[in-house]
Amino acid sequence: MPMNFNKISKYIHEQQLIKRSILYIFGLFVLSVGVSLSINANLGASPVSVIPFVISEIFEAYMGMFMTAMLIVFILFEIAILRKKFKWINLFQIIPSFIFGYFVDLTRMILGDFHMTTYPGQVAMLLTGSITLACGLVIYMNAKLLSMPQEGIIEVIASQIPNGTFPKIKVIFDIVLVSIGIIISLSYFGHLHGIREGTLFFAMGTGRIMPIVRKGIDPALRKIGFCFDSFESMI
Repeated sequence: MPMNFNKISKYIHEQQLIKRSILYIFGLFVLSVGVSLSINANLGASPVSVIPFVISEIFEAYMGMFMTAMLIVFILFEIAILRKKFKWINLFQIIPSFIFGYFVDLTRMILGDFHMTTYPGQVAMLLTGSITLACGLVIYMNAKLLSMPQEGIIEVIASQIPNGTFPKIKVIFDIVLVSIGIIISLSYFGHLHGIREGTLFFAMGTGRIMPIVRKGIDPALRKIGFCFDSFESMI
C-alpha cells in the first residue's frame, strides 16, 4: 500500500509540474506579445525592453538575443549580490530567458510592421500592449515556478536593503533601465529612440493593471485546473 501511495503521489506531482510548465511558457508567450505590441505602438517600449530594443536598432539585429543577454546579466548580478547565499537552482532562470527572447522575436515577426497611423490608434495599441503584458505576468506568476530574472534581481536587491520592498525597488530599477536606454539612445541616434510617454505609462501603469486582470484570469485558470498552491507544497 505505501508503495502504491508513493507512486500515485509521484504521478500527481509530475502531472502538476507539467501543467505548471505549460502555464509558465504560455505566460511568457503572452508577455512577449505585450512587449511587441508596445514597440509597434511607437509610443515607447516598456522599461525592461528599452535597452534590448535600442541596441537591436543600433545593430539592426533581432531584439530577442539582446533581451536574453540582458536577462542573463541580471542573473549574474544576483550571484554577485548574494554570493554564497545564491540558490543555484535559480540558474535555471537561464532557460526561460532564452525562451522569452525567442518569443519576443517570434511575436515581432508575426506582428511585422503592423501599427496605427493616428495618435488615438497608437494609444489604443499601447493600452492593449499594457493589458497583454499584465496578463502575461499574471499567467506566468500563477505557475509559481521560477521568477524571471527581471523580477528575481529586484527581489534580491530588496532583500539586501533595510525596509526594501519589491514595489519601491521596481520603480528605482525601471528608472535605471530607462536612464541607461536614454544614454545609449542619445549617444548613437542623437535623440530619444524607443523612449516616449508610453515608457512612463508602462512603468507606472502595468503594476496597477495587474490586480484588475487577475480578477478575471485567476477564476478562469481555476476552472480549467491551472491555478496552484505554492510549488513547495507539491514536493
